[in-house]
Amino acid sequence: MDETGQFFRALPNKSLSQASGNCTGGKRSKERLTCAVFVNASGDKEKPIIIGKSANPQCFRGVSDRATLPCKYFSQPKAWMESDILTEILRKLNAQLRREKRTIVLLIDNAPCHPEDLNDKFPQIKIVFLPKNTTSRLQPLDLGIIQTFKLKYYKRLLTHVVNKVDDCSTASAVCKSVDFLQAITWTAMAWNDVPKSTV
Repeated sequence: MDETGQFFRALPNKSLSQASGNCTGGKRSKERLTCAVFVNASGDKEKPIIIGKSANPQCFRGVSDRATLPCKYFSQPKAWMESDILTEILRKLNAQLRREKRTIVLLIDNAPCHPEDLNDKFPQIKIVFLPKNTTSRLQPLDLGIIQTFKLKYYKRLLTHVVNKVDDCSTASAVCKSVDFLQAITWTAMAWNDVPKSTV
């Protein structure tokens, strides 16, 4: 399991013709969400977990049942993972594993939001923390899986920009039209598109 930040309205800041700088045609969007993902050694993936800033985003008004969302949604004022959210996620995962009569080993890094006392709380989950300062070399999700997922998200965002280019004066204006519900739908679709062979 690992988390990654997603600037869901931000265009790439590089192109083939321009190394960096004013490639986006304006100020880069800083609106973000956090996406937490689970994978296993056989290449299977769990539904992504999205953490946003608002407990009740306006774009959820038309959603009668949050269980129909393509992800599991949590909120935190800065859209960051925190220990209470992780505990709730693991509590639900533990209940699912109990129903399935399964036990797992969960590899996670030593981020401050991953308290060490979690290990004794969930009988179906044995938590193993990666050694400190080795995440970039040992965390399987950091070794290409998250990068593949983000590329698939940005492919959807850029396709949206190209389709809307006639309606707006700049690409940044198109990106501002992406609402949070659209972003989490694309996030879930991008995660589903990560091939089993990559995992």
